[in-house]
Amino acid sequence: MSDWNADHYLKFGDERTRAAVDLVARIDLSSPATITDLGCGPGNSTAILRQRWPNAKVIGFDNSPGMIASAREKYPDQTWETADISEWNPKSPADLVFSNAALRWIPDHSRLISATKVDGALAFQIPSGTFAEVRKLIHEIALDPKWNDRMDPARNALTMEAPGFYYDALA
Repeated sequence: MSDWNADHYLKFGDERTRAAVDLVARIDLSSPATITDLGCGPGNSTAILRQRWPNAKVIGFDNSPGMIASAREKYPDQTWETADISEWNPKSPADLVFSNAALRWIPDHSRLISATKVDGALAFQIPSGTFAEVRKLIHEIALDPKWNDRMDPARNALTMEAPGFYYDALA
C-alpha cells in the first residue's frame, strides 16, 4: 500500500476538488441509494457527493492509510475503507460508482461497469496530458532504444484507455 500526505495533497485543495465538483454536476441521477467513491483521498470529493445526495450511503475507498485517516478525522460520520481499488470487488452493484482521477492507477476499467447498477451511473475522469507536446516528447525519449528496456515499469504504471474504449464498453 502506498501512503500519501493528505496535508500536502490538500495544499491546493480547491484546484484538486474543482474537477470533482464539475463531474458531480454532470451526473444525471436524482436519488442514488448507494455511492462508491474510488480513490477518495482525504474525502474532499466524497464530501461533494454527500452534499449533492445527503440521503445516500456513500463509501470512500483509498489505498493510502494517511488519506483515509485524514478523511475520518474531517468527516467522522462517513464510511471509509482502506483498500486497493485495483482489487475492489463489491458484494453488490452501486447506484453510482464515482472516481476523480484514481482510475489512471488501476488496470481493467471494464470491470467497473458490472459494479454499477443497470440504471445507475459510472462517473469518472482521468487527468490526461497524452496529447500535450511535453507528453509526446517524454514518450519519444522513453521509446528510444537507449532507454526503452528501462522504461517499461514507468510506461505500465499509469493505465488509461482511449476514449473509444469507454464508449464501446458503456454502449
